Amino acid sequence: MPLRYMHTPSEVLCLDDVQATVDLVCAYCRRLTPELDFTPV
Repeated sequence: MPLRYMHTPSEVLCLDDVQATVDLVCAYCRRLTPELDFTPV
């Protein structure tokens, strides 16, 4: 997610970006099934 001044005492980010990231990860996790295989080929 976009942010400014990473690893400093004044790191800044937009809370809307955080919420959008949470929503995206939740949507991805809802699509996972037990049959899904992450084993590299």
